[in-house]
Amino acid sequence: MKESEVDFQKVRWDLIKASESERAFADSYTNFRENIEERFNQDFTEVSSSIYGDLEDQRPMVIDQNLDKQSLVLSYNLANVKGFLQYAEKLQITVEAKNHDMKKLFARLKFLGLFVEELDFANQKSSFMISGPFSVNSSSRAYGIKFSGVISIIKDFEKWSVDAYLKYKGESLRMFLDDSCPLRKPGIALRKTNYISEYIKCVIDTFQSKESPWAIEACGEMINFGGETYCFPELKLTRASRPEIYFEFFHKWSRTALLSRLKDLAFCKKNGVLLAVDSALLKDVDLDNYFEKDQSFQSLLFSFREIPSHSKMIKAIESFRL
Repeated sequence: MKESEVDFQKVRWDLIKASESERAFADSYTNFRENIEERFNQDFTEVSSSIYGDLEDQRPMVIDQNLDKQSLVLSYNLANVKGFLQYAEKLQITVEAKNHDMKKLFARLKFLGLFVEELDFANQKSSFMISGPFSVNSSSRAYGIKFSGVISIIKDFEKWSVDAYLKYKGESLRMFLDDSCPLRKPGIALRKTNYISEYIKCVIDTFQSKESPWAIEACGEMINFGGETYCFPELKLTRASRPEIYFEFFHKWSRTALLSRLKDLAFCKKNGVLLAVDSALLKDVDLDNYFEKDQSFQSLLFSFREIPSHSKMIKAIESFRL
């Protein structure tokens, strides 16, 4: 077959798959070469020389002109940490962050398919444990890659620590990392712990513009519904001799989040969580169909446009019963 007729990408893929298979059974490099030669009916040298036949012999390497020595060292450190985390049995993680960023953190962990255990959250500080590759399945490479990527998420918080318990070369080891470690690239925006969005400030100001027996504040708490489901309400309202009430906001871009939360209405009622929903979402066909089928949401939800008024929030609170 002429070189121009060879599908080099297919050859490369076939060789990679064959190598993975043969490596598991070959007891030496010589045995491995012989097995490859037999499988492809070619001399090993010919196989290895033709696999990159569609690539130029020499190619200029493109260098990022903005890469300085410090950035290179930080990237190298991060890569090393990720490599060691492939051998982890578990991670004990502590993060300090504002409510909004903590919500994003747990959403990303859930997206990666990582299971959070022993969760404790108070005063915008979260402590939790994640089981590592060596406790789930020592051969689970896919899980290990996702698991090691946790450090890329955690390192950008202002205050954090990771206590890693490893199994490496037959030994039990422990690696401790925190925000003082040289892992974060310079110049990035750190996630601050004392941030309250301008929108929530406006809601609070609107509510406080009229007298009320209810006190309102930005909420820095997490409510654990169980089953890997968490709620991070934006507002907390308190009143003497009355249970605390929480408001979780769903804006017109929060359709998916609202559909997910509607599955947890029983937990919302149990924990005093009211859903504040942008009226634009109520025009959604899927949501409208859901509301027609299930009327139990009525006392747990109220709609608003832009900023909910004081009277609407009070009416929602008073119609709610734990």
